[in-house]
Amino acid sequence: MDPACVSTNALSNKSDVFSFGVLLFEVLFGREASSIKNSDNWYFARLAQSHYEEGKLDDLIHPDLRKQMNVESLNIFAEIAYYCLKAQRSQRPDINQVLPELEKALELQHKYEHRLTAGASLSKHLKEQLFESQAGAKHEIRTIKAQRSSV
Repeated sequence: MDPACVSTNALSNKSDVFSFGVLLFEVLFGREASSIKNSDNWYFARLAQSHYEEGKLDDLIHPDLRKQMNVESLNIFAEIAYYCLKAQRSQRPDINQVLPELEKALELQHKYEHRLTAGASLSKHLKEQLFESQAGAKHEIRTIKAQRSSV
């Protein structure tokens, strides 16, 4: 849950961005936030942020994913997730800023895979996770846009 909700007792679009950041790190780590100590998203977020800030994110990224992803694509993906988890809502990106960055990361990954056509490409499991993540992002954006247009 968005840590800002504790003090404001209110959800916002930036709360959705925080939750989306948790989802992105779940994809990178290959596990749900609830599978990590206390099943607390804020603990999970702090863990991800501290590893990102210390340059130790590789310690948490799923080994299969790390081996199969383009480094630049992985870095963009991780950076997006990191900024989505900022404690201050004003420091988080708008969801409309997130999608183009994810598309950029995906494009880099596609180029990387294309260069590897003679070798192995992403595993079926990873492709499914990335597809689900992208589909989830698009759904979140449509939901937020629909909420905004109804206000």
